Amino acid sequence: MILMYNKQMMRRLATNLPVLLFAIVVFTASVLPGVAHADNAGQAFSISPPLLNLQANPGQTVTARITLTNISSSPMVMSAQANDFAAKDETGSPNIILNTNKTVAYPLRTWIQLPASFTLTPKQTRTIDIPIAVPKSGEPGGHYGVIRFTGAPESASGSNVSLSASIGTLVLLQVSGNVQERASIADFYSASPKDFKKNAFFQTGPVGFVTRISDDGNIHIQPTGTITVKNMLGRKTAAMRVNGIPGNAQDSPKNILPSSIRRFEAKLDNKWLFGRYTAQLDLTYGQNHRLTATKSFWVIPYKIVVPAVIGIIVIVLGLWFGIKKYNAHIIKRAGLSRAKMETTSGKTNKAKAVASDRPASDAVPTPASGVPVQPTPPAPADRKHDSTETK
Repeated sequence: MILMYNKQMMRRLATNLPVLLFAIVVFTASVLPGVAHADNAGQAFSISPPLLNLQANPGQTVTARITLTNISSSPMVMSAQANDFAAKDETGSPNIILNTNKTVAYPLRTWIQLPASFTLTPKQTRTIDIPIAVPKSGEPGGHYGVIRFTGAPESASGSNVSLSASIGTLVLLQVSGNVQERASIADFYSASPKDFKKNAFFQTGPVGFVTRISDDGNIHIQPTGTITVKNMLGRKTAAMRVNGIPGNAQDSPKNILPSSIRRFEAKLDNKWLFGRYTAQLDLTYGQNHRLTATKSFWVIPYKIVVPAVIGIIVIVLGLWFGIKKYNAHIIKRAGLSRAKMETTSGKTNKAKAVASDRPASDAVPTPASGVPVQPTPPAPADRKHDSTETK
C-alpha cells in the first residue's frame, strides 16, 4: 500500500515539476536587477541604468530614459511592467511589490506611462523614454517604483515552455513641496569584524563598527561621513568612511528610504591595539543636517596580559611572604639576644650583691688578677713610745 502511494506521489511530482521550475525562474528574475538569462531559449538582455533619481513638481511630467540591449542571438519581444517598491531589510535591498492591489506609503506605479511591446533583434540596443506624469495632487516627498522589462522569443512551437525573465530600473522620484529631511541614529556600536555582532571588548584588532540610521522624514537620504577612533590619550588612531564618498562613482553613497532603517558596516584594520578607545561618528545628509554619536571599547590581549598579571601577583606574594618570614626571623633573633643579655645582667647584679654582703676581712678579688688579697693588718705600735707615755 505504501509502495503504491509513493509511486503516485512521484508521478505527480514529475508532472508538476516543469510548472514549479517555471514559477521559480519567473519570480527570481522579476526581483533581481541585472542581466537576465533564459538559457533554454538562448535569450538574454541587459538594462541600464539600474537606478534613476528624478525630481518633479506637482502636475509636471518627467522622463525616465532607459536603454535595453539584446545580447542573445535570437529576436526578443520586450514588454514593460511597473511596480512600487519599498525597503526589504536593513541591507537596502528593494522589496518589489508585485501585488498591485496593495496600498503603499510612497507610490509611483500609477504615474508611469508604459510603452507598448516591441522587438529587439540580436545585438540590438534601444533607448526608450518613459513619461512619468505627477498629478497636481501628488504628495511632496519621495515616490518609489521599478520599471521592469520582460524578454521572450518571438514564437514558441509545440509543447516547448518559454521561460521569460524580467529585469528593471529602480526609480526614485522626489516631488517638490513640503519635503521633510529627518534622520536619527538607531544604533552605533563596536562589533566583531567577522559577523559584526555587538561587542565592546576585544583581544586584538581589527575592530568592526555598525551604524544603523533611521529615515524619519518623507524623502530618501544619503547620510555619509566618518568614524574617528582615538586612544586613551586622545590621539587619533584611525578614521573610516561610512556610506561611501560623495562624487565617487566607485563608492557612491547609498540611499535610505523613508520609514526604514539601513545598516552600514566599517572596519578598523589596525591589529596592534591596547587600552580604551573612543569611536566618534560624524555624518551629514541633505541640507547640511548632521548626526553624531560616541562609543567606547576596550582592546586587551588577555591571553598575554592575564598570565603576566598572575606571574606578577605570584612574585609579589612570594616577596611579601619572604620579607615577612625574614622579619619574623630577625625579631626572633633579637628576642633571644635580649633574653641572653638580661640573663647575663641578672647574674652580674647578683654577684655584685653577694660581694657587697661579705665582711672586710674576706678576700676581695682584684679586677686585674682575680687573686684574693688579704687585708693588710695595722702596723704594731712602738713599744718604747708607749712605755714612755706610761711613765
